[in-house]
This record gives sequence, C-alpha cells and structure tokens, in this order.
Amino acid sequence: VSQLDERMRAEHISEQTRLMVHTSGLLLMGMRYNWDVIQQAFMRIHEMRESTSYQAILREGRDEGLKLGRQEELHEMLSETLNERFGPIPEQLTQAIDRLTERTKLRAAIRLAMQVATLEQFRAEFDKSTTG
Repeated sequence: VSQLDERMRAEHISEQTRLMVHTSGLLLMGMRYNWDVIQQAFMRIHEMRESTSYQAILREGRDEGLKLGRQEELHEMLSETLNERFGPIPEQLTQAIDRLTERTKLRAAIRLAMQVATLEQFRAEFDKSTTG
C-alpha cells in the first residue's frame, strides 16, 4: 500500500484520486483480511483518516452500532421486566421478542409488560400487537 502511494505521488496523481484508490483498497481488503492486517497495510497512509469516504464509512458503522446497541438494550429491558414480574420466560416468547426490531414496538412491549397482570395476558396482547 505504501509503495502504491509513493508511486501515485511520484506520478502526481491528485490527492482526491489517491484517497479514492486507498478507500477502495481498504474496502476490498476488508473482504479477505482481518482488521489487524488491514491496519498494518495502511499504517503509513495518514490521509485515509481524513478521507470523506473513510469518514462516511466510520459514521455509518457508528450509527449502525448505536442502533443495534439501543435495540439490544430494549430487548434486555423487556426480558428483565418479564422475568422480574412473571418468572422465567418460555423460549418461544423469548424468540418472538428477539425477532422484534422496531424500537416503537419494543417500547410498547415494555409498557405492556409493566401493565398486564399475567404472562399469558402479555403474550396475548403482544401477539396481537406484533402481527397486526
């Protein structure tokens, strides 16, 4: 990677084009090599971190990670609420909860878990709200 960068600099390739080549290389290497190998290969290419493409990739990864983290937190809150109120949750219900990905439906399910009197009532209302 550093040899490629040196050659592009020697041939007066624009910075924008060099960054595009580096970003493409980073993405393609990610399909075959682990992150440690990729970091080693790009260690000397400091401009990569300033690339708008690289920044966009990082931003998208952060956003996706935050979204998944919030979703996981809501799943845990729902499971803990049900466990605390009604004891162990049947596996079938746990799987149904795990399939739920919409934040608004997860939040509604948490509220429902705090309002119902029995686990059976929760299941009946939960099934209605997630299928219709």
